[in-house]
This record gives sequence, structure tokens and C-alpha cells, in this order.
Amino acid sequence: MNVILLAPLPPPSGGMASWTLKYMESGKAGLNRICVVNTAVTGCRISAYYRRLPSNEFKRFCRIQTDLKRQLRAEKSPVVHLNCACGRFGSLIKDYLLASVAKRGGAGLVTQFHCDLPTMIAGKTDVYFLKQIVRISDSTLTLNKTSERFLWDLCSRKSITVPNFVTEELITRIEEIQFRDSDEELKKDAVQTILFVGRVEEEKGCDTIYETARRFPNIKFQLLGFITNAFRCLPKPDNVELTGEVEHARVIDAMLKADLLMFPTRTEGFPYVVLEAMACGLPILAAAVGAIPDMIEGSGGILVPPDDADAAAEAILTLGDKNLRQQMGHWNQEKVRNYYTAGTVMNQLFQIYEGISRP
Repeated sequence: MNVILLAPLPPPSGGMASWTLKYMESGKAGLNRICVVNTAVTGCRISAYYRRLPSNEFKRFCRIQTDLKRQLRAEKSPVVHLNCACGRFGSLIKDYLLASVAKRGGAGLVTQFHCDLPTMIAGKTDVYFLKQIVRISDSTLTLNKTSERFLWDLCSRKSITVPNFVTEELITRIEEIQFRDSDEELKKDAVQTILFVGRVEEEKGCDTIYETARRFPNIKFQLLGFITNAFRCLPKPDNVELTGEVEHARVIDAMLKADLLMFPTRTEGFPYVVLEAMACGLPILAAAVGAIPDMIEGSGGILVPPDDADAAAEAILTLGDKNLRQQMGHWNQEKVRNYYTAGTVMNQLFQIYEGISRP
């Protein structure tokens, strides 16, 4: 089976671009051929995202459309897997036009929404083009149950929840490191380090982290990720460490050394940072948004409302219990092994492709 994947490649890394790389690596065994039509803002860093010009966006769309048409002519009876971020700059309009090109080219069409639809769809234009995309798609995929219910209520169309995933190689590496450092881990009783990974900005709830950190001066709050200008200028508590962007291996190392992950984001689809922290055996303190409630199910951490430093502080006190942290961490690792590995999720995608592939 041949798949044309409409998805972004790095740079910048993270988000859907990370998903694309994992998909390409994990899909080799089950597919005859994967052709990627790169939908990224070629050559731009994430810090320049909000400075896009309409003329550049039009040129970018024309490039993507031309690449897609070329691949449709080259591939025999392909499945097109369109990945939608539901972002700015007329994203859904462009996705609908690309979906229409795929259908006119005779391809089976799988559309996957990499966002939390209820929070990203705003206004009549978004609703109209979302409905059109769903109407012409052979299969529609979402990242969480909330989005699945949203599509049903809006379009009366059943969708399939397909989560993000981690590779088996990453799980093996984590297990090897934890086995090596098991004696050191047994010595830790109190919470010493709380980790955040992501863009250091208000939308990710970093202002809530600052407010919470001031209440726990003896705990280090380590923030990994691109630091926005607003937070570079903001007064920082002494126990907050802004590390900046680091390579993925250092992120995993930081997760394995931390006591819990704090992720009070205001909106999210299916966050890789929470998924990888679960794989590392970390308990999760996060906002109850997007797929996060589906992921930890009340057993792998504590959910709090966004913008609620009081609830976050109370959760940290609860997670001061070492046995509770260990119990949650073990539950998270088992959840990842059973539901969120590349093999499990890619097999689900292969079955979806088989169901819509053209003879």
C-alpha cells in the first residue's frame, strides 16, 4: 500500500513535525511506500511563526498543492493522509482545498485533526470548512474523545480516536537507564524537581508555574523549551530555572531525573511531552484539557483547572507522598506500553488505510 502523507517536517521541531518523523520511521515495515508532502513553513523557525505574510502563505499553499498533484500522478491507488492543525492563516480553507485535490485524484482520504477541536474551531467560516472536510473524507481521525464527540455533534459523523505514540526504542532506552539508576532513585523521598517542557509562554500556563513556584521555594522548577520574549523580561522566582531549547536526549534525561511533570497548558491536542513523561514513569500534574484526561484517567496524576495556582499547589502537596508518586509513575508506564507504542498505533492506522484503499 502506498501512502501520501500531508504533514510538516522540521524545522521547527516539535508538535506535528515530531509526529511526522515518528510516523515515517515506524511506518516503513507496514507500507510499501511513504511519500511526504511537506506542509511546513519551509526554512522558518518557530519564533517567526506569527510574522507570516499572506503572500508567503499563498506561495506556500501553491507549492504544497503542486507537490500533492505530482505525487498523485506518480502513485498507483494511493491513500492520502491529510494532517490538519486547525491553526491560523485560513488553515482549514487550505486543508479543504488539498482534500479536494486528493479526492479528484482518485485517492482514498484519511483526515486527522491534530488539535483539540472544541477549542480551535471558532466562527462560522471554521465550522463550514470543517464540515466540508469531514464530508469528503473517507475516514476522520481525532486525538481525543472530546474532539470525537464534537465532530459527532457538529457533523453527525463518527470519527476514530487515534493517539500519538512513542517508539519501542525510546521505551527500551528509558528502561535501561532506570535499571542502571534504580539505587539512586530509592534514596529520593521529597519532591525536589518539578519539570515543564514546551514553549515558555502564557498559553502553556507558565505564568501559573511562576505563581506556584513562589509557594515552594525549596523545590526547583525547571523549564525546558523556547523562551518567549515576554518571559525573558518577566520577574522570575529564584527557584525557577529557564534552560531554553535542548536536544531530545536531554529532555528525556531531565524527565528521568525529575520527580513530576507540571503541564498547566490552556489548550492542547495530545501532548507529546505528557506522553514521554508517562513513558519515563513520571506522575503528571496537568490542566484538564485536550487528551490529557484520556491519557492519565485520574490514575497517572492529578488534573487541575487551567490558571489555578491554588489547585496546582494543593496537588504538589498531595504528590509529596513518595509511594503515591511511584504508584502513578508505574501506572503511566504500563499505560504507554499497552496503548501508546508505535506498533499499536501504526497497526490501527494500517487497518484504517486498508478499509478505504482503492482497488
